[in-house]
Amino acid sequence: MRRVLLHQGSPEWHEWRKPGLGSSDAWKVLLIEPPWVREAKSTIQAELFKLWEHKTGIRPHEDLPNFAMRRGTRLEPTARFLYETETGNHVEPACVLHDTVPFLRSSLDGLDWDDTLVVELKAPRIEVHRAALAKEVVPYYFAQCQYQLLVTGIDLCHYVTYSENRELKEEDRLAVVDVRPDRAYQARLYDAASRFWECVEKRVPPEGCCP
Repeated sequence: MRRVLLHQGSPEWHEWRKPGLGSSDAWKVLLIEPPWVREAKSTIQAELFKLWEHKTGIRPHEDLPNFAMRRGTRLEPTARFLYETETGNHVEPACVLHDTVPFLRSSLDGLDWDDTLVVELKAPRIEVHRAALAKEVVPYYFAQCQYQLLVTGIDLCHYVTYSENRELKEEDRLAVVDVRPDRAYQARLYDAASRFWECVEKRVPPEGCCP
């Protein structure tokens, strides 16, 4: 893993993201369809094609935040503070590249200075948070966590969710789930990401390269 000194959200960061796949793209290349895709009356194949258009430059990338993104931005500082208070772990946002495969890259919500722990912070729907309280990671976020572990080579990701839903007791507002590397899953993820990136480099639509 190589650290890249960038401020997340800066123009330089947006440029850095273009020639590679980030962890938030993992569910797309694995064709995992999250609820918000179905609700938008789209399909995972359409999302994959849109990602291909963005990465080839055919379609400009839209960075307009939706409701879920705005909620996440608003609640992330609270989630980070509660996580660090509860666990005693101090982590900082970081941009990283895979040691040998440059298109594999990730903007991490948290990385400790010993490079032994990755933290992924979410402020999700209540049903996703309840799953985390039960020590479950929904498939589209599991893909994201495994991608981060693949890129970094680290053996532990803390998947952290926070919810301000009024139905919850105060002690249930934060959930922390240990995610360990799943080598078979990572191999499938690497294969899917590599085939998709080949589509990008050859400018061949993903239905010609991807499953």
